[in-house]
Amino acid sequence: MRYVCVTSLVSLCLCGSALFGSDEVSGSIKNGAFFAIGGSYTPQIPYNVLSLVDSQTQITRTALYGGGIKYGAKHYFGNALGLRLYVPLQAGYSRFDAGYSSKNATFAALGMGGDILFDIGSSRKSIGIFAGGEVSYAYYWLGGSNAKGMQTEVHTGVSLNFNPHFTLQMGIKHYIDRPSQARLALGSSWRDYGAFVDFVFSLDNSDISRSYALREEARQK
Repeated sequence: MRYVCVTSLVSLCLCGSALFGSDEVSGSIKNGAFFAIGGSYTPQIPYNVLSLVDSQTQITRTALYGGGIKYGAKHYFGNALGLRLYVPLQAGYSRFDAGYSSKNATFAALGMGGDILFDIGSSRKSIGIFAGGEVSYAYYWLGGSNAKGMQTEVHTGVSLNFNPHFTLQMGIKHYIDRPSQARLALGSSWRDYGAFVDFVFSLDNSDISRSYALREEARQK
């Protein structure tokens, strides 16, 4: 069911690009650097922690609250299809129930990320979908059993492009690898998935916008 829905959304976006046009001029106004800030919530995420009952390492599940910032650039090949690359800086927090050596866990991660973008609408206002992933180096503070290593996540979602300078994004994310957990397959339980919201702001794209405006002015004459 999950793959059928994704396939349907991609098909919808491709059809929409044909309807609304995909000329390079109309998409150029959306190109350039961007900055994003957001938060996430995963209801049940696994940790390997030491039990106070039998002094054995056990797997426990608890909620993970996260937040972070992203800085990068995006480029559209026309008005519908685009790519973006960015550097994400993340942090998170979890709290465990009684019975474990660690009362809580915190983490910080820095890495690289990328997304494929599909938009339906004009270069000024549109709705779209995106899908991508991030690879980071993360450090987890877990009391006496701190963990560090590579962290990998994948995500997909919907973007509401209110204007060329502001976008609201909502979606689901899934941690595949984390230093403090066993590997989780993409097709694992839905409880291993979390939700996130990002507020995306375009930075100084004045040169691109000015060039676009001049071309539009020349065309109208």
